[in-house]
Amino acid sequence: MLGVVHQGVAFPLFWWMLDKQGNSNTDERIDLMGEFFLAFPQVEVEDFCADREFMGEEWFEYLLIARSLGRPESDN
Repeated sequence: MLGVVHQGVAFPLFWWMLDKQGNSNTDERIDLMGEFFLAFPQVEVEDFCADREFMGEEWFEYLLIARSLGRPESDN
């Protein structure tokens, strides 16, 4: 799930029901962020918060690129 927080309240914007148990993988998370940036191309992400399960070198590299560029390229 990907959501936004406004005045202390989180609003879900995008989510997928996975056909598996467990967490999403890096590719699935990057694709979900790509959907967000397609829907909101002018938005710059100021902060990012995630559960501890959202780990991985490739995922963190993607987030660093997203932070430095404002909006990363996506495979979609």
